[in-house]
Amino acid sequence: MISRRRSLAARTPGAPFDPLHIACTIWDSHSEHPESAPLLFVGASASIRILDRAARTPARPLRVLSNRGLAGIDGTISCARGLATATGEPVRVLLGDLTFLHDMGGLLRGSHEPEVDLQVIVLNDAGGSIFAGLEHGEPQHAQDFGRYFATPQRCDIEYLAYGMGADYLEVRSLDQLDDLLARPIRGVSVVEVRTDIPDLRARDAQVQAEISAALGA
Repeated sequence: MISRRRSLAARTPGAPFDPLHIACTIWDSHSEHPESAPLLFVGASASIRILDRAARTPARPLRVLSNRGLAGIDGTISCARGLATATGEPVRVLLGDLTFLHDMGGLLRGSHEPEVDLQVIVLNDAGGSIFAGLEHGEPQHAQDFGRYFATPQRCDIEYLAYGMGADYLEVRSLDQLDDLLARPIRGVSVVEVRTDIPDLRARDAQVQAEISAALGA
C-alpha cells in the first residue's frame, strides 16, 4: 500500500495532498481488511471519480456505497448517518468540502435518536474541483473559473465540526492517515485533509495513452 500511493508523486511537507494519494490509502486499507473495514460511503462529484481512479480489484468484496446515480451532493452526510443508524455499524464517509458544507447539519443528532459511529473524511480542495476536468476548466475560462465554478467558501471546518458536536482531526501525513484508518470508528468525527485540485483531464489522457501504448495502438 505505501509503495503504491507514494510512487504517484512526491509531496512537499506542508503542501496540500494529492487527493489520489488519499483515495489510494483509503481503498487499500479497506481492501486489505474487508472483514473488519467499516462501510464506506462516497460523495458524488469529484470524490467518487477520484476513488474510481484509485481503486483496484480487491481479492474479496468490499462494501462501498454512493448516491452517484442521483448525481447530486445534497444529503450525503444525512444518508450516511441513516445507514449507521439502520445497520448499527460504523460508517466512513469520503466527500469534498462543498458536499460537506451542503449537509453539515447531518452531523447533528436528534435528542431522541441513537448515537452512531460516523467518520466523515473531507477532501478540502477549496471548491468544486470536478469542474476543472470539464469544459469549465479550459484555459479560456480561467478568469471566471474560481468565482462561478470552483466557488471556494470562507469557512473553518474545524469550528463547524465542533459546533455540530463532532470531534475533529486534520490529517498532516499519510502515516497519520494509516493510523487513523486502522483504529475503530467511535462516535461522530470529521477528518479534514487539505488537497490540491486534481487535474482529472490530464490524468485521464495519461491513462489513455498508457493503455494505447500497452495495446500497441
